[in-house]
Amino acid sequence: MTPERHPTRRRALKLAGVASASVLLAGCPDDDDDTDDVDDGEEGPPEPDDEEPEDDTEDPEDDAEDPDDDDEDDDTGNGFEIEPDTQIEFDGQTEGWIGIAPDDIEGEENPTLVLEEGESYEIGWTEGDGATHNIEIRDDDGEVVDDLETDFTDSPDDDQWLEFEASDEMTTYVCEPHETTMVGDIEVE
Repeated sequence: MTPERHPTRRRALKLAGVASASVLLAGCPDDDDDTDDVDDGEEGPPEPDDEEPEDDTEDPEDDAEDPDDDDEDDDTGNGFEIEPDTQIEFDGQTEGWIGIAPDDIEGEENPTLVLEEGESYEIGWTEGDGATHNIEIRDDDGEVVDDLETDFTDSPDDDQWLEFEASDEMTTYVCEPHETTMVGDIEVE
């Protein structure tokens, strides 16, 4: 009589591995693939996909408004409404005009100013970063409106103020040497 041999644990695992590999190599029909079941020469299981699965849920950050969006300057949604006869004061920083007064624009960079047509205002800067600045009011074509511009200086004084009556041709306030960063919109209603 032959002694009964029980497979060892190692042998059982090998057999299970061979059986699993045989099943994988044989393949199963893929209902999503319109091609015939042809051996393409690949062996073993398919490589895992390194890409993360696509999430169809909306990202709350996608719905968030851009904090740099000019439409978020204040509670009006279109800028800061400035009362007639107001002195609009800025800190001239090369990165942008920083509002000082009135209180509504304090700390705001290049705030959009909403002015009333035909009303009087004053705009200027009293503080700066030591760089050369000026302030001017321009129209849509980038032209200075009614000579509303100050001289260039690195230390602001009383000469850095413009008194004007708001007109619909006014669209921006600008520092000429830094016109790409120190520029804010004017809306006249």
